[in-house]
Amino acid sequence: QNPSASTELFTIVSLSHTHTCNNNLNNEFVIIYTILHFFVFWLFKIISSLCIFSTKPHVCVFLSSAPVTLNPITAHPQLVLSEDLTSVRSSDERQKLPDNPERFNNTRSVLGSEGFNSGTRFWDVDVEENTGWILGVMTESAGRKGEVYRTSGIWYTCYYPKIRVTLDWDGGKLSFSDAVNNTHLHTLTHTFTERVFPYFNTGCKLSPLRILPVKIRVSVEHQN
Repeated sequence: QNPSASTELFTIVSLSHTHTCNNNLNNEFVIIYTILHFFVFWLFKIISSLCIFSTKPHVCVFLSSAPVTLNPITAHPQLVLSEDLTSVRSSDERQKLPDNPERFNNTRSVLGSEGFNSGTRFWDVDVEENTGWILGVMTESAGRKGEVYRTSGIWYTCYYPKIRVTLDWDGGKLSFSDAVNNTHLHTLTHTFTERVFPYFNTGCKLSPLRILPVKIRVSVEHQN
């Protein structure tokens, strides 16, 4: 077995160091050894790209499903929710639903299923051709009956076709931005003292509001 031939073989599979094979090794062992190194090299590359292991301080972008879903027990009777609870549209027909305390009975609104009382969360909403909509957050204790915009405990706005709502509960900020180019539109400030829920309102029958899947950046810091 020629040592230089082995070196060239390992160079082809991009190994970063040179091995010199003992002349006593037979050809079968060299082939197996090379295949194993090739397999380990590409396995490492694949695993690194998936962020299971990496020597870089910050890595990877993952796609996640929509972080917010709609809570049907809060929905106004003239709102129609999709089966996956990620879109809502208005309807002329008033459904026969129980008038439970959580349900809106005047404004055509619905809340998200999960409330937040810490941290920073965001959700993207596609409004596209919807001609009448409002987005924001509402406190858990705010009244759902009657005209909710005349009471305290609700923060809202209406803007462009795709909206990102970012809640910084700890920092006391509710921000709205264009979800397409991340352009900041408006920020409301308030010292939150209780759990708040994503708020959605629409009076449009032709086009729904849709909660979009969002990209989440996952940073992994490796300590020495």
